[in-house]
Amino acid sequence: MPSSGAPTQPPTDGFEPWELDLCNRVVDSFLLGQRVFAWHERDDLVQECLAHWFHVRSRYRGVRNASISTYMRSVLRNKLSDLLETRTAAKRGGDLPALSLDRSLDGDDADGETLHDVIAGPADTERSIIKRELRNTARRLLDRLSPDERRLLLELLRDPSLLRASARLGVPRTTLGRQLDSIRKRARDDGLRELLE
Repeated sequence: MPSSGAPTQPPTDGFEPWELDLCNRVVDSFLLGQRVFAWHERDDLVQECLAHWFHVRSRYRGVRNASISTYMRSVLRNKLSDLLETRTAAKRGGDLPALSLDRSLDGDDADGETLHDVIAGPADTERSIIKRELRNTARRLLDRLSPDERRLLLELLRDPSLLRASARLGVPRTTLGRQLDSIRKRARDDGLRELLE
């Protein structure tokens, strides 16, 4: 950097020696602190940084008494962070489109095995089928209940205390007991034997 201080206007043609020196130091420091870029990519990073600096150096305004070298250092570090983020995302597959877990592995076949089936494995697939059947059975049971019985069942699923359900619904416990017996009978008839037992 010139001994007389930073120039008031950044040069528009080429780079001054202090700019080249600062860029080299910032890139070297960056390469020491990360593991994504290799040292043989150093010259490419320097070129990227200098090209970026060439386009943004005219924006320097000396805000908060920052020297142009401080501004350049900040600009180059931000550029290197962006390059690192892009490279890291590409290594993670961030540039690839996301795959749907529900997409068939066979291509167009809607009933074929999906990525979810492969990841989940047979036990999870069986469990999901059982859950789906249980939900359908519970839905059919709810459809067969009277509005009062449905309200009681939903209340007991939130909180299994018949005493508290009686207080919340404003219905005597004996009446709720009869409704609960009716719900249990229908649940047994529908194959939901364990429901509210």
